Amino acid sequence: MRLKQKILSIILPLILIPIAVLGIFAYRYSLNAQSTLEEVKLKADIKYRVSQVNLYTNHITSAVTYLATNKQFLDALLKGKSGSFTQDVEVELDKFAKIYTDTQQLSLTAPDGRILTTYQASETNRNLMNKLPLTSHIEWQLITPNNVTSPLIGMQHPIFIDSLNNKKTILGYINIILAPNWEAKLKLEKSRGDKFMISDLTGNLLFSFPEGEMGTSIPRNAFRKLYDATQHDQSSTFKLGSNHIFFSGQLVSGQYLFLYGQDKSFVGKINNELTWIALIIVLLTMLVAGLLVYHNIQKLVITPIKQLAQAKQKVAQGKFDIKLSTENKDEFGELFSAFNIMVKQLIVYREKERDGRLRLEYKVKERTEELVATNVALESSNIALEKAKQESEQASELKSAFVANISHEIRTPLTGIMGFTEQIIANSPNDRHQLDLLGRVLISGRHLLSLINNVLDVSKIEADKLDIEVTEFNIFELFNDVVSLLSTQAADKNLELVFNYIFPIPQYVRTDSTRLKQVLLNLASNAIKFTESGSVQIDVKYLDANSTIEVVVVDTGIGMSEEVAQSLFQPFMQADVSISRRFGGTGLGLVISKNLAHLLGGDISVTSEIGKGSQFIFDFKINVDNGELNITQINSLLDLANEQGQVFGFIESQKNQDMVEVVVESQFPHETKGKVLVAEDVVDNQYLFKLLLDSLSLTYEIVSNGEQAIEKALTDEFDLILMDMQMPVMGGLEATSLLRQAGIDTPIYALTANVMKEDLQRHLAAGCNGTIAKPIDRDAFMTLVRSVLNNIEEVDYPAFPKEKLDELKRDYLLQLTEQSTLISRYLTNMDLLGLMSEFHKIKGSAGSYDLVVLSSLAGQIEHFCVENKDADSFWPELKNHVHTLLQTIRNLIHADSN
Repeated sequence: MRLKQKILSIILPLILIPIAVLGIFAYRYSLNAQSTLEEVKLKADIKYRVSQVNLYTNHITSAVTYLATNKQFLDALLKGKSGSFTQDVEVELDKFAKIYTDTQQLSLTAPDGRILTTYQASETNRNLMNKLPLTSHIEWQLITPNNVTSPLIGMQHPIFIDSLNNKKTILGYINIILAPNWEAKLKLEKSRGDKFMISDLTGNLLFSFPEGEMGTSIPRNAFRKLYDATQHDQSSTFKLGSNHIFFSGQLVSGQYLFLYGQDKSFVGKINNELTWIALIIVLLTMLVAGLLVYHNIQKLVITPIKQLAQAKQKVAQGKFDIKLSTENKDEFGELFSAFNIMVKQLIVYREKERDGRLRLEYKVKERTEELVATNVALESSNIALEKAKQESEQASELKSAFVANISHEIRTPLTGIMGFTEQIIANSPNDRHQLDLLGRVLISGRHLLSLINNVLDVSKIEADKLDIEVTEFNIFELFNDVVSLLSTQAADKNLELVFNYIFPIPQYVRTDSTRLKQVLLNLASNAIKFTESGSVQIDVKYLDANSTIEVVVVDTGIGMSEEVAQSLFQPFMQADVSISRRFGGTGLGLVISKNLAHLLGGDISVTSEIGKGSQFIFDFKINVDNGELNITQINSLLDLANEQGQVFGFIESQKNQDMVEVVVESQFPHETKGKVLVAEDVVDNQYLFKLLLDSLSLTYEIVSNGEQAIEKALTDEFDLILMDMQMPVMGGLEATSLLRQAGIDTPIYALTANVMKEDLQRHLAAGCNGTIAKPIDRDAFMTLVRSVLNNIEEVDYPAFPKEKLDELKRDYLLQLTEQSTLISRYLTNMDLLGLMSEFHKIKGSAGSYDLVVLSSLAGQIEHFCVENKDADSFWPELKNHVHTLLQTIRNLIHADSN
């Protein structure tokens, strides 16, 4: 969205919304005002029409009064008092009727009611005079004969004469019937929607306009409503058919109700016209306001910005002759001034750059001449150095020959020493002390032999006589041997050893397997030696670009500085004297390993940080002599399992089988007693602990979560509590913390597959006395249980029956079938928490049954979930990993059944 659209989208609503709101308020106010005006207008209209009637009647009354008091008329009347009126009376009446053309009838009536003479405008309704009552005062009334649509006005005026006693005597009455033109008098128009009614006080209609539209009477309820509104000087609504009439009324002569109104639809039409006018005004206002805002923004903001952008583009093209106008004194004027100053500075900097480039070229020329002279001097020095190198090489060859000879001379007596020692040990002397001393001699001899071999390798390296023997072999078998040898070292120091394949990796390589294993063992052993706590991780991956395999060894050990790392591959070098005293060693291993790496077509590099650990990267060619090689790619752990069976741990499994077949005749020095509480949610692990504790003849209880463990620990007494850290309902950390808060001081040991340093610290912080790593080391486990219950540090105990182990393993494989179904359902439902829980269970339990491949694969998938759960491609990749895990389980079950 461009800038002007953005500004308009912000400013226009701020202008148009208030205008629209004000328009709505104005519209509502105009409606109310119009209603008020209509009501006022109706009141004024009814008053006007009533006043017209009053003016009309008053005018007639004045004319009749004048006639009744006219002397000639009275004289003529007195002359005919005897019973016959003179012609003068009739003349006067005719004259009056001609002047007031609305006159229908005009007559003289005697005091007793006899009609003396009559002027008749028409022959109809001659008896209308009888409807006028004889009164002594002047008044008028409406007369509605049957054959007349509009009411007539009847008026009676007494004729008085003075008597002797100054009393007035009624001589007779002048009666007049008038037929006024009501529409003209009241100024009523149909086109305007006028409605007019005259009714008596009972609701009978005496007159209505338009004629015949309103019937003959007003309904009682409607009349009462109209009458009450008239009494309170208000307007009211009267429904006439389907129309609603807005009426205002007034009482006339105390006996007639005059009502004037207009059709509400006509009023609404006027209102609609006003509404449309108001709406058009509001819309025009909004349009004009929007156009004004757009014009001003375009002029005041957008145009200066465009000018600035165009100027910037020209400057970017190297055109510095541009200058922006600064006539405006606003912010844009200041910005343009700053831009002009910047352009001037760029011109200055450009000139300085040009001068600097010229000076630099001159200096380069000078330095080139100096370098030529220096090269001549260096050439002379190189000749001298070459001579010194030859002398040094001769000295190195002599040194290597000496080392080879002395090594040979030392190895000769050492062979005898070690051979005789091994022979004596084979004869199994009865004296245990002597046997221990001979074992120490043999160990020292082997250490000395290893040292001599290293020194001899260094001498061969320096003499350039170290050869390699290239063969084709299975790289995974070699890695298995390495892992087997390293596992014991890591376990002795309670370190976590992690070995990862990053597939694809070729199955076969052509290189020196002995030297390759030597390098791998040296790097990994060093990592274990210099790591007190934490882990050692070995990652293996194939680099297709240069056909090499890269091995990365990462530890969490003591680390080293950059200066030490640079001198690390020099003979007899270690970090410092304190390291030599603390860890031992000659400093030859890495020197030999680096040279062997070169012979294997690769190299070794190191990065390290003091206190955080080190990382060694070793790479080697998969075909060091470019001979014929069987190209077979292993793309996953599943492929590897299909190719070799259970790859990881088969050596460990063999070691465990050897262990379980050994029969130890000695009995426990003390009988172990105590009650143990085990909190473990995996059924197979529960069965394993049951067998282990049964072999010690201990009383125990097993629960499935932390909540049950708390309940048992609070209601019963135990001598030892073994607490799994990850369980449903409540985990081990929370359960341990709550037990310590409740005052339970029973020894509690954590059961977990996570034994990193920070994990151990969390266990201790929660109140655990220690940690037992999964998979369970049977020797260490049973030693720990006995030491806690009997306070014995080291004991001998009978081996676990092999038949029980095989039965337990078969039960675990059957349980894995059900667990595979559960994992498939979790994967279908995309239940990440459920999947991670099952991965953790397999990681912690499979290794206890020598299923190291399965344990390692589950641990890798669990780690993948933690690290990549927010990635876009997480679920597709996870599905591939899970399918690999399930296929591995199926292969294991199939292999066991065969």
